[in-house]
Amino acid sequence: MQPTLIIGLGGTGAHVVSGTLAKLLENLSTTEQVNRAVQILCIDTDTRVAKSIELPNWGIVNIGGVAIDKVMEHHCQRDEELKKWFDCERLAFALSLEPGYRFPGKFSLDLERWQYRQLGRLCLYANYSKVSASIHRSLQSIQEQTPNPPLIIICTSLIGGTGGAIALDVAYLVRHILAAVRMNPYDGHILGVFALGNVFASALSSAPEEQHIKFILNEVAAIKEIQHFARTRYEFGPQGHVITFDNLEPFNSYWLFGGDSIGRFEGKWPTDYFSLIATEISDTVLSGDWIMRPKGFEYVNIQAPLTTNAIGDWSYWEDVYNRHSKDPNRLSPHISREFDK
Repeated sequence: MQPTLIIGLGGTGAHVVSGTLAKLLENLSTTEQVNRAVQILCIDTDTRVAKSIELPNWGIVNIGGVAIDKVMEHHCQRDEELKKWFDCERLAFALSLEPGYRFPGKFSLDLERWQYRQLGRLCLYANYSKVSASIHRSLQSIQEQTPNPPLIIICTSLIGGTGGAIALDVAYLVRHILAAVRMNPYDGHILGVFALGNVFASALSSAPEEQHIKFILNEVAAIKEIQHFARTRYEFGPQGHVITFDNLEPFNSYWLFGGDSIGRFEGKWPTDYFSLIATEISDTVLSGDWIMRPKGFEYVNIQAPLTTNAIGDWSYWEDVYNRHSKDPNRLSPHISREFDK
Protein backbone atom coordinates (compact mmCIF):
# COMPACT_ATOMS: atom_id res chain seq x y z
CA MET A 1 0.00 0.00 0.00
CA GLN A 2 1.28 3.44 -0.90
CA PRO A 3 1.96 5.64 2.18
CA THR A 4 -0.47 8.48 1.60
CA LEU A 5 -1.88 11.67 3.02
CA ILE A 6 -5.23 12.60 1.44
CA ILE A 7 -6.24 16.22 2.02
CA GLY A 8 -9.74 17.28 1.02
CA LEU A 9 -10.40 21.02 0.71
CA GLY A 10 -13.89 22.49 0.87
CA GLY A 11 -17.14 20.60 0.28
CA THR A 12 -15.90 18.72 -2.78
CA GLY A 13 -12.80 17.61 -0.90
CA ALA A 14 -14.94 16.38 1.98
CA HIS A 15 -17.06 14.21 -0.33
CA VAL A 16 -14.01 12.75 -2.08
CA VAL A 17 -12.16 12.03 1.18
CA SER A 18 -15.26 10.41 2.64
CA GLY A 19 -15.72 8.18 -0.40
CA THR A 20 -12.04 7.23 -0.45
CA LEU A 21 -12.06 6.40 3.27
CA ALA A 22 -15.14 4.20 2.85
CA LYS A 23 -13.42 2.21 0.11
CA LEU A 24 -10.22 1.79 2.12
CA LEU A 25 -12.23 0.48 5.08
CA GLU A 26 -13.91 -2.23 3.01
CA ASN A 27 -11.30 -4.86 3.85
CA LEU A 28 -9.19 -5.63 6.89
CA SER A 29 -5.76 -5.22 5.28
CA THR A 30 -6.41 -1.60 4.30
CA THR A 31 -8.40 -0.81 7.46
CA GLU A 32 -5.33 -1.53 9.57
CA GLN A 33 -3.33 1.13 7.69
CA VAL A 34 -5.88 3.93 7.98
CA ASN A 35 -4.68 6.54 10.46
CA ARG A 36 -1.22 5.00 10.27
CA ALA A 37 0.52 4.85 6.88
CA VAL A 38 -2.61 6.31 5.30
CA GLN A 39 -3.82 9.60 6.77
CA ILE A 40 -6.81 11.78 5.90
CA LEU A 41 -7.61 15.44 6.54
CA CYS A 42 -10.58 17.55 5.54
CA ILE A 43 -9.99 21.34 5.72
CA ASP A 44 -12.99 23.63 5.33
CA THR A 45 -14.52 26.89 6.53
CA ASP A 46 -17.85 25.16 7.03
CA THR A 47 -17.55 21.64 8.43
CA ARG A 48 -21.28 20.87 8.24
CA VAL A 49 -20.74 18.98 4.97
CA ALA A 50 -17.94 16.87 6.45
CA LYS A 51 -20.01 16.05 9.51
CA SER A 52 -23.17 15.33 7.52
CA ILE A 53 -21.37 12.65 5.52
CA GLU A 54 -19.95 11.26 8.77
CA LEU A 55 -16.26 11.94 8.35
CA PRO A 56 -14.51 11.14 11.65
CA ASN A 57 -13.85 14.17 13.84
CA TRP A 58 -10.14 13.38 14.03
CA GLY A 59 -9.88 14.04 10.28
CA ILE A 60 -11.70 17.40 10.22
CA VAL A 61 -9.86 20.73 10.44
CA ASN A 62 -12.24 23.68 10.83
CA ILE A 63 -10.83 27.00 9.61
CA GLY A 64 -14.10 28.97 9.80
CA GLY A 65 -15.17 31.49 12.38
CA VAL A 66 -13.09 34.44 11.17
CA ALA A 67 -14.43 37.76 12.44
CA ILE A 68 -14.49 40.10 9.45
CA ASP A 69 -15.01 43.16 11.62
CA LYS A 70 -11.79 42.36 13.52
CA VAL A 71 -9.94 41.90 10.25
CA MET A 72 -11.15 45.28 8.99
CA GLU A 73 -10.52 47.14 12.24
CA HIS A 74 -7.18 45.65 13.26
CA HIS A 75 -5.39 43.42 10.74
CA CYS A 76 -5.98 45.66 7.73
CA GLN A 77 -4.24 48.49 9.56
CA ARG A 78 -1.43 46.65 11.35
CA ASP A 79 -0.72 43.29 9.70
CA GLU A 80 1.94 43.93 7.05
CA GLU A 81 1.88 40.34 5.78
CA LEU A 82 -1.88 40.48 5.25
CA LYS A 83 -1.61 43.77 3.36
CA LYS A 84 0.62 42.12 0.75
CA TRP A 85 -2.28 40.13 -0.70
CA PHE A 86 -5.58 40.90 1.05
CA ASP A 87 -7.55 43.71 -0.58
CA CYS A 88 -9.11 45.48 2.40
CA GLU A 89 -10.54 48.33 0.32
CA ARG A 90 -12.36 45.95 -2.02
CA LEU A 91 -13.74 43.99 0.91
CA ALA A 92 -14.97 47.17 2.60
CA PHE A 93 -16.76 48.12 -0.60
CA ALA A 94 -18.39 44.69 -0.88
CA LEU A 95 -19.51 44.82 2.75
CA SER A 96 -21.08 48.24 2.17
CA LEU A 97 -23.38 46.58 -0.38
CA GLU A 98 -24.59 43.95 2.10
CA PRO A 99 -28.20 44.56 3.22
CA GLY A 100 -28.31 45.47 6.89
CA TYR A 101 -24.54 45.54 7.33
CA ARG A 102 -23.16 48.40 9.42
CA PHE A 103 -19.39 48.52 9.66
CA PRO A 104 -17.87 48.06 12.15
CA GLY A 105 -20.03 45.25 13.41
CA LYS A 106 -20.64 41.56 13.16
CA PHE A 107 -20.72 39.75 9.86
CA SER A 108 -21.48 36.14 9.13
CA LEU A 109 -18.76 34.74 6.86
CA ASP A 110 -20.92 32.52 4.67
CA LEU A 111 -18.58 31.39 1.93
CA GLU A 112 -21.29 29.25 0.37
CA ARG A 113 -23.03 32.50 -0.47
CA TRP A 114 -20.04 34.74 -1.05
CA GLN A 115 -17.56 32.37 -2.68
CA TYR A 116 -14.84 35.00 -2.81
CA ARG A 117 -11.41 33.46 -2.92
CA GLN A 118 -9.71 36.10 -0.79
CA LEU A 119 -12.05 35.21 2.07
CA GLY A 120 -11.22 31.52 1.74
CA ARG A 121 -7.54 32.33 1.88
CA LEU A 122 -8.14 34.67 4.82
CA CYS A 123 -9.56 31.74 6.80
CA LEU A 124 -6.42 29.70 6.12
CA TYR A 125 -4.25 32.67 7.11
CA ALA A 126 -6.11 33.07 10.41
CA ASN A 127 -5.80 29.34 11.19
CA TYR A 128 -2.38 28.72 9.69
CA SER A 129 -0.81 27.19 12.82
CA LYS A 130 -3.75 24.78 13.24
CA VAL A 131 -3.54 23.57 9.63
CA SER A 132 0.26 23.35 9.74
CA ALA A 133 0.16 21.29 12.95
CA SER A 134 -2.42 18.88 11.48
CA ILE A 135 -0.42 18.28 8.31
CA HIS A 136 2.84 17.93 10.25
CA ARG A 137 1.26 15.40 12.61
CA SER A 138 -0.08 13.35 9.69
CA LEU A 139 3.21 13.32 7.76
CA GLN A 140 5.15 12.49 10.93
CA SER A 141 2.82 9.54 11.56
CA ILE A 142 3.45 8.27 8.04
CA GLN A 143 7.20 8.71 8.52
CA GLU A 144 7.05 6.55 11.65
CA GLN A 145 5.33 3.73 9.75
CA THR A 146 7.52 3.62 6.64
CA PRO A 147 10.67 5.29 5.29
CA ASN A 148 9.20 5.46 1.79
CA PRO A 149 8.38 8.92 0.37
CA PRO A 150 4.65 9.62 0.79
CA LEU A 151 2.05 10.43 -1.81
CA ILE A 152 0.13 13.57 -0.84
CA ILE A 153 -3.20 13.99 -2.64
CA ILE A 154 -4.89 17.41 -2.44
CA CYS A 155 -8.42 17.20 -3.80
CA THR A 156 -10.89 20.04 -4.31
CA SER A 157 -13.03 21.83 -6.84
CA LEU A 158 -11.61 25.02 -8.31
CA ILE A 159 -14.88 26.91 -8.69
CA GLY A 160 -15.64 27.82 -5.06
CA GLY A 161 -14.35 30.17 -2.41
CA THR A 162 -12.48 27.82 -0.07
CA GLY A 163 -10.86 24.77 -1.65
CA GLY A 164 -9.66 26.36 -4.88
CA ALA A 165 -8.49 29.44 -2.99
CA ILE A 166 -6.20 27.56 -0.61
CA ALA A 167 -5.05 24.59 -2.73
CA LEU A 168 -1.87 26.37 -3.83
CA ASP A 169 -1.04 27.50 -0.28
CA VAL A 170 -1.69 24.05 1.19
CA ALA A 171 0.59 22.46 -1.42
CA TYR A 172 3.42 24.85 -0.55
CA LEU A 173 2.77 24.29 3.15
CA VAL A 174 3.14 20.54 2.54
CA ARG A 175 6.45 21.23 0.76
CA HIS A 176 7.59 23.23 3.77
CA ILE A 177 6.64 20.45 6.20
CA LEU A 178 8.27 17.79 4.01
CA ALA A 179 11.50 19.78 4.35
CA ALA A 180 11.15 19.52 8.14
CA VAL A 181 9.97 15.90 8.39
CA ARG A 182 11.98 14.35 5.54
CA MET A 183 14.68 17.04 5.09
CA ASN A 184 13.66 17.66 1.47
CA PRO A 185 10.65 19.64 0.14
CA TYR A 186 10.56 17.34 -2.90
CA ASP A 187 10.72 14.08 -0.92
CA GLY A 188 7.08 13.27 -1.58
CA HIS A 189 4.82 13.29 -4.62
CA ILE A 190 2.08 15.94 -4.41
CA LEU A 191 -0.88 15.19 -6.68
CA GLY A 192 -3.54 17.83 -7.27
CA VAL A 193 -6.96 16.28 -7.94
CA PHE A 194 -9.17 19.09 -9.20
CA ALA A 195 -12.85 19.05 -10.18
CA LEU A 196 -13.48 21.68 -12.84
CA GLY A 197 -16.73 23.48 -13.55
CA ASN A 198 -18.09 20.95 -16.02
CA VAL A 199 -18.42 18.37 -13.25
CA PHE A 200 -21.13 20.62 -11.77
CA ALA A 201 -22.99 21.23 -15.07
CA SER A 202 -26.20 19.42 -14.14
CA ALA A 203 -26.42 20.90 -10.65
CA LEU A 204 -25.88 24.42 -12.00
CA SER A 205 -28.06 24.17 -15.09
CA SER A 206 -30.68 26.54 -13.63
CA ALA A 207 -28.24 28.86 -11.84
CA PRO A 208 -28.13 32.52 -12.95
CA GLU A 209 -25.42 33.66 -15.36
CA GLU A 210 -23.74 35.68 -12.60
CA GLN A 211 -23.07 32.46 -10.67
CA HIS A 212 -21.50 30.81 -13.72
CA ILE A 213 -19.29 33.85 -14.26
CA LYS A 214 -18.13 33.80 -10.64
CA PHE A 215 -17.24 30.10 -10.92
CA ILE A 216 -15.25 30.73 -14.11
CA LEU A 217 -13.37 33.62 -12.50
CA ASN A 218 -12.45 31.43 -9.54
CA GLU A 219 -11.37 28.54 -11.72
CA VAL A 220 -9.20 30.49 -14.14
CA ALA A 221 -7.60 32.48 -11.31
CA ALA A 222 -6.67 29.26 -9.48
CA ILE A 223 -5.00 27.76 -12.54
CA LYS A 224 -3.21 31.01 -13.43
CA GLU A 225 -1.89 31.30 -9.91
CA ILE A 226 -0.44 27.78 -9.94
CA GLN A 227 1.33 28.56 -13.19
CA HIS A 228 2.50 31.98 -11.99
CA PHE A 229 3.94 31.10 -8.59
CA ALA A 230 5.69 27.96 -9.86
CA ARG A 231 7.78 30.32 -12.04
CA THR A 232 8.31 33.15 -9.55
CA ARG A 233 8.66 33.86 -5.84
CA TYR A 234 5.98 32.55 -3.47
CA GLU A 235 5.42 34.06 -0.02
CA PHE A 236 2.55 33.45 2.37
CA GLY A 237 1.88 33.10 6.07
CA PRO A 238 1.19 35.18 9.18
CA GLN A 239 3.91 37.37 10.64
CA GLY A 240 6.74 35.27 12.02
CA HIS A 241 5.66 32.18 10.07
CA VAL A 242 6.03 33.23 6.43
CA ILE A 243 6.86 30.46 3.96
CA THR A 244 9.02 31.44 0.98
CA PHE A 245 9.93 29.45 -2.14
CA ASP A 246 11.60 30.53 -5.37
CA ASN A 247 10.72 28.82 -8.64
CA LEU A 248 9.41 25.68 -6.97
CA GLU A 249 6.52 23.65 -8.38
CA PRO A 250 3.72 23.28 -5.79
CA PHE A 251 2.45 20.01 -7.33
CA ASN A 252 4.22 17.17 -9.13
CA SER A 253 1.19 16.22 -11.20
CA TYR A 254 -2.50 16.90 -11.69
CA TRP A 255 -5.72 15.10 -12.40
CA LEU A 256 -8.25 17.48 -13.95
CA PHE A 257 -11.78 16.10 -13.84
CA GLY A 258 -14.22 17.86 -16.15
CA GLY A 259 -11.61 19.18 -18.55
CA ASP A 260 -13.42 18.36 -21.79
CA SER A 261 -16.50 19.79 -23.50
CA ILE A 262 -19.45 20.41 -21.25
CA GLY A 263 -21.87 18.12 -23.08
CA ARG A 264 -20.02 15.03 -21.90
CA PHE A 265 -20.94 15.81 -18.31
CA GLU A 266 -24.64 16.46 -18.69
CA GLY A 267 -27.03 14.13 -16.91
CA LYS A 268 -24.69 13.27 -14.04
CA TRP A 269 -24.60 14.97 -10.68
CA PRO A 270 -21.45 16.13 -8.87
CA THR A 271 -21.80 13.37 -6.27
CA ASP A 272 -21.59 10.80 -9.09
CA TYR A 273 -18.20 12.19 -10.04
CA PHE A 274 -17.07 12.48 -6.43
CA SER A 275 -17.63 8.73 -6.07
CA LEU A 276 -15.67 8.02 -9.24
CA ILE A 277 -12.82 10.28 -8.11
CA ALA A 278 -12.77 8.46 -4.76
CA THR A 279 -12.51 5.13 -6.59
CA GLU A 280 -9.54 6.34 -8.64
CA ILE A 281 -7.78 7.62 -5.51
CA SER A 282 -8.38 4.46 -3.49
CA ASP A 283 -7.11 2.33 -6.39
CA THR A 284 -4.01 4.52 -6.53
CA VAL A 285 -3.35 4.13 -2.80
CA LEU A 286 -3.66 0.36 -3.10
CA SER A 287 -1.54 0.04 -6.24
CA GLY A 288 1.08 2.68 -5.53
CA ASP A 289 0.81 3.93 -9.14
CA TRP A 290 -0.22 7.58 -9.10
CA ILE A 291 0.49 8.18 -12.79
CA MET A 292 -2.65 6.31 -13.76
CA ARG A 293 -4.56 6.51 -17.00
CA PRO A 294 -8.33 7.00 -17.16
CA LYS A 295 -10.31 3.84 -16.49
CA GLY A 296 -13.94 4.33 -15.51
CA PHE A 297 -14.37 7.80 -17.04
CA GLU A 298 -12.28 10.47 -18.68
CA TYR A 299 -10.02 12.98 -17.00
CA VAL A 300 -6.84 14.80 -17.96
CA ASN A 301 -3.57 13.65 -16.39
CA ILE A 302 -0.88 16.37 -16.50
CA GLN A 303 2.65 16.25 -15.15
CA ALA A 304 4.00 19.53 -13.77
CA PRO A 305 4.14 22.19 -15.01
CA LEU A 306 0.39 22.65 -15.26
CA THR A 307 -0.73 23.44 -18.81
CA THR A 308 -4.07 24.61 -20.16
CA ASN A 309 -3.95 23.19 -23.67
CA ALA A 310 -5.42 19.92 -22.35
CA ILE A 311 -8.57 21.68 -21.11
CA GLY A 312 -11.17 21.88 -23.85
CA ASP A 313 -13.04 24.90 -22.47
CA TRP A 314 -9.99 26.96 -21.52
CA SER A 315 -10.22 29.60 -24.27
CA TYR A 316 -13.89 30.23 -23.41
CA TRP A 317 -13.18 30.39 -19.67
CA GLU A 318 -10.23 32.73 -20.15
CA ASP A 319 -12.26 35.02 -22.37
CA VAL A 320 -14.98 35.29 -19.70
CA TYR A 321 -12.28 35.86 -17.10
CA ASN A 322 -10.63 38.67 -19.06
CA ARG A 323 -13.96 40.43 -19.63
CA HIS A 324 -15.13 40.31 -16.03
CA SER A 325 -12.08 40.19 -13.76
CA LYS A 326 -11.81 44.00 -13.49
CA ASP A 327 -15.46 44.56 -12.60
CA PRO A 328 -15.35 47.13 -9.73
CA ASN A 329 -18.52 45.70 -8.18
CA ARG A 330 -16.94 42.40 -7.15
CA LEU A 331 -14.04 41.32 -5.01
CA SER A 332 -10.89 40.52 -6.92
CA PRO A 333 -10.92 36.91 -8.16
CA HIS A 334 -7.18 36.80 -7.41
CA ILE A 335 -5.66 36.01 -4.06
CA SER A 336 -2.35 37.75 -4.77
CA ARG A 337 -2.35 41.51 -5.17
CA GLU A 338 1.02 41.27 -6.92
CA PHE A 339 -0.49 38.91 -9.49
CA ASP A 340 -3.61 41.11 -9.77
CA LYS A 341 -1.66 43.99 -11.34
